[in-house]
Amino acid sequence: MISHHRGPSPWLTCFQPVIRPQRRLLCLPFAGGGAGVFRNWQSYLPAGMEMLCAQLPGRERRIREQPIADVNVIVDALLEAILALEPVPLTVFGHSMGASIGHDLVLRLQAASYPLECFAVSARRPPFLPPLKSPTYLLADEPFRQELIRMGGTAAEVLAHDEMMKLLLPMLRADFELAETFSRPSTSRFDCPLLALAGRYDQEALPEDVARWQELAAGDFRMQVIEAGHFYVAERAEEVVKQVVLTPNTVTL
Repeated sequence: MISHHRGPSPWLTCFQPVIRPQRRLLCLPFAGGGAGVFRNWQSYLPAGMEMLCAQLPGRERRIREQPIADVNVIVDALLEAILALEPVPLTVFGHSMGASIGHDLVLRLQAASYPLECFAVSARRPPFLPPLKSPTYLLADEPFRQELIRMGGTAAEVLAHDEMMKLLLPMLRADFELAETFSRPSTSRFDCPLLALAGRYDQEALPEDVARWQELAAGDFRMQVIEAGHFYVAERAEEVVKQVVLTPNTVTL
């Protein structure tokens, strides 16, 4: 049985609340990202669907809080925040690091018999595959900054600003630690429809690797390749949202 109560949570941001939502979309950001990454997504959602965005410590309005690299702590907090809401069919979308958080969160929601509409993983290899490279989060500050430049996704003016980087480095290192150490066996299965998104030109998560999320699908699985690189959540937002919020009966093997 699902229990719920009403109350605000610092872990969730809703840019445009919907009165009596019929469906919800929960967005989980990439390493270094905050809820603001998804701010413009609401305009692409169908009527009656409310968007919630995870707001992790160490960024945006929680910038003064200690960053967290432990995925279990994050998932516990997000689970509590979600279960506090009136339950409606939920789609969970996670991009890159967000897909790792989503992996454990969706399994926990599934165990709680929460009404899950879809789990959408984006630009992320499944957690049973070995890492492609040595950890980035252990690099010294300057090599770490150079790796951020190589990957893209962080504003150039931020990367070039020493004081800003000093403020953000603990959060970035915590996020990269979570993302780069996240590993799970291929034993758990997702009962809800599973959607895998990949960027055609993404060197961090090759489409053929992202497609292997199908091995974790107990039910429907769908794969969609976006004509972009790793950070298409910003570059191709409308296209991504349309794929993510398809109704369940349009999701087929």
